[in-house]
Amino acid sequence: MPEQQNVGKVIEIKGVVIDAAFTDNLPEINTALEIAMPSEDGKGAVLIAEVQQHLGDDRVRAVAMDSTDGIPRASPSVDSIATARTRSSPRCCCTSAMT
Repeated sequence: MPEQQNVGKVIEIKGVVIDAAFTDNLPEINTALEIAMPSEDGKGAVLIAEVQQHLGDDRVRAVAMDSTDGIPRASPSVDSIATARTRSSPRCCCTSAMT
């Protein structure tokens, strides 16, 4: 039997700060939320946001890893249960100093 996903909904967006409500279980701090982004070409994309704070009243506050332009309130927010990770370029300032 597949594990049921913990799905909430976006209730407020202020810049890159997203508040989401989860009725069942709150996602843990530092875990990633996946939010579907609408697009004009119909392909869609997923925005990753990292949970930073539990606000109470079944709400969490997360910081988006990209622009939140176009995300409507009430968009589904899926708890990925994994920590948020970012991609880094092979030529970042840290690695170029070591080579």
